[in-house]
Amino acid sequence: QTQMWLLTSRENERSQAVVGCNWHWPVKPRLRRCRWFAASAATATAAAAAAVALCHFECHSGIRSEALPLGFALAQPRVLGQGTHAAFRGVLARDVLRPTSTLAATCMLTAACIGSITAASLVSWRTGHGGCRAHSTRRQATPGAGGAIDTFLVRGPLDASALAAKCAPFARFFDLECIVFLSCGVDSAIVAQAAGGALGLHGVCPVFIAECQGVVGWDTVSEGNTELFEESLGGSGESGIVVVAFRGGCHEPSSLVEGSNANQALPEGRALHLVVRASGVPLTPPSGMIYGGIAKACYQLEHSGDLNEVSQFSISTPFAVLSAFDRRDAGEVASECLDMLPPPAKPPIAMGYFSCPSRGKNKYGEDGVETAAIAKQGLAGIRMFGMYAEALGPPADIPPTPCVPELTEWTSILDADPRPAVELHSSASILALYGK
Repeated sequence: QTQMWLLTSRENERSQAVVGCNWHWPVKPRLRRCRWFAASAATATAAAAAAVALCHFECHSGIRSEALPLGFALAQPRVLGQGTHAAFRGVLARDVLRPTSTLAATCMLTAACIGSITAASLVSWRTGHGGCRAHSTRRQATPGAGGAIDTFLVRGPLDASALAAKCAPFARFFDLECIVFLSCGVDSAIVAQAAGGALGLHGVCPVFIAECQGVVGWDTVSEGNTELFEESLGGSGESGIVVVAFRGGCHEPSSLVEGSNANQALPEGRALHLVVRASGVPLTPPSGMIYGGIAKACYQLEHSGDLNEVSQFSISTPFAVLSAFDRRDAGEVASECLDMLPPPAKPPIAMGYFSCPSRGKNKYGEDGVETAAIAKQGLAGIRMFGMYAEALGPPADIPPTPCVPELTEWTSILDADPRPAVELHSSASILALYGK
């Protein structure tokens, strides 16, 4: 497991830099280390000068004994183990190192003080240099008010060990709230074995798996959002998994097994609900907007390691901007959504994209047309996650909806619901920009 983490740490650090999360970088860490180094170098230089003065004092102050000089003993630690230690104690017993003048005493005291300061400075700089990296990692992982979303695409063919190696960096986060695997052509048992094996992610947070006909996610090799389709949708049949990790204390996951006695309502106080279902339209929540899609099957990895089939799973988020489009241009819609994000929430931490199978290559004749158009609107480098399926969302081609709790809450049955109705689309794309 340690080797897997080391192999993927560089890739994970690069992925964190481009997800767009609200990282709080330390203030000029390189300059701080340079200051420590400069101070330590200056102190060491002064200590060397004092040592020269001490050696000069030993050679010319008339101190003579059979024991080795103090400066030589301190400069040759190996000699201390070969009898010098006993001789040094004898020197101290005879007081042969007692200074013969005030100047000599000052020189020895100064050398001792400078040597102590040098050691303390070097230890502090070493500790700061070694600990700064871990401290910076913790600060990099600190999300903003909108939480954090880490996502990437893993191309197949995959086995449990290869997928576990890609997901190993998640084990160092202490604020994981949910991990979603959007699988295209990969057996859910392999995903369960990877997440619930050595990584033990199922014991940290809920783990959901959706089997999809097609997925879209951030390819770390090409450094762009990439689409994968099954052959039934006209794709190449290449397999892969989109991994999405929600963390930061702002996202609330939930799942539902229809027919059970569990509460079927989505969490309150959240403005946007990402819902993935096996069939049908979800119930309207008390607050917040719904978007997502219909998967071939939905699963939850239990704490016991069992893979249980569920009717739906959801991840509820504080705020975002949501839009559905059919006839409109994807780039134009993305630009409008980005304009609706307030400046403190820009750039978005991630993009959710759920598109119907009739779009993509089946509509444009080539892959990546809409994702490329979205990236050109100032969203290049912002990671996207989603799948190709019947999409859930607001009516198509209406203005984008800012999803904040105050505007997406139905407060009274006497008033009309201010939120657009949730529709099941067969020819539209749904885009959500998550604010940081």
